Amino acid sequence: VNVRTVACSYGYTLQDLDAAAMANRPLPSWKAEAAARACEQRLDALLFAGDANAGLVGFNGLAGITDEALPTENWIAGAATPAQIMADVNDLINTGINAQVDQEEWEFDSILFPSLQFEHMNRTIVGVDNASNDTILKVLQKNNPSITFAKWNRLTTAGAGAATRAIAYKKSNLVVQGHIPREMTPLAPQLDGMEYVIYCYARIGGVENPYPLAIRWADGI
Repeated sequence: VNVRTVACSYGYTLQDLDAAAMANRPLPSWKAEAAARACEQRLDALLFAGDANAGLVGFNGLAGITDEALPTENWIAGAATPAQIMADVNDLINTGINAQVDQEEWEFDSILFPSLQFEHMNRTIVGVDNASNDTILKVLQKNNPSITFAKWNRLTTAGAGAATRAIAYKKSNLVVQGHIPREMTPLAPQLDGMEYVIYCYARIGGVENPYPLAIRWADGI
């Protein structure tokens, strides 16, 4: 895979150093924290969407993944019932597993949802006759204890035509691999005019999927 560099920097002016020395306290750490956060956000964006100009493939652009047509979809705007939503999720799980040659080896253990759809499942009670007041998400977790249900805000417009997208997959390096040969690494401070600048860099190689049948997504939920 191609490997590219992600860089960022932060700095402290000579006046910052004088002020810290005068107050007898260390330099504020928020600049380093902000730079680290910016770098992690960029790596997350590249691992998700890739970068065609840099020759990087993201998780959302992997080849050979089947888009599962669910029975209902359009959960919120279409006013789908809890039963219909649970049927959609179960269809995504079962159809994806049944499409594989070795069903046990690549059984899905993770499903990612757009934030709005995930929170809708997390807050919607299954029905008035539900004595335990279980939500859709709670029922799904009870019925599928080996699967982790989570949200990823980047899935809100990840599908075809900027539709919502859910992704079910086996969370294993044998199924999908995100390459980060070097995490964010700060270099020695360099004096640039009146400021000491700390340049940082990371290396990223994008994502690849040796076993595409162990991943499945559903657009338009």
